[in-house]
Amino acid sequence: MNHKKTHVIKPHLHKKRKSTRISHTSEVLLIMKGVIRVDFYNSSKKYLLSKVLREKDIIMLVHGAHGFKVLKDVEMLEVKQGPYSLIKDKVKFEKVDEKKIKIKK
Repeated sequence: MNHKKTHVIKPHLHKKRKSTRISHTSEVLLIMKGVIRVDFYNSSKKYLLSKVLREKDIIMLVHGAHGFKVLKDVEMLEVKQGPYSLIKDKVKFEKVDEKKIKIKK
């Protein structure tokens, strides 16, 4: 969003949405310190490409699959919509061979 000086966003609340169903979990990561590599996969678990994230980078993960490798000690904030169950909402699989990593600039 962009707003001019003195713009006011009126106080508000968000209505409860009883009929909303979440079909996939999305997440947002804010890298506060360090360096991390994100490996992207499609929904069939096929490796696509990788991206390096550094301090102050933000990423929103919506579709497909992903994995991470910490390249320099990292502190990050992760936000997911809820409710979220680590057991019910995540499927783990084998990561790509390091020799096949393609870093996208």
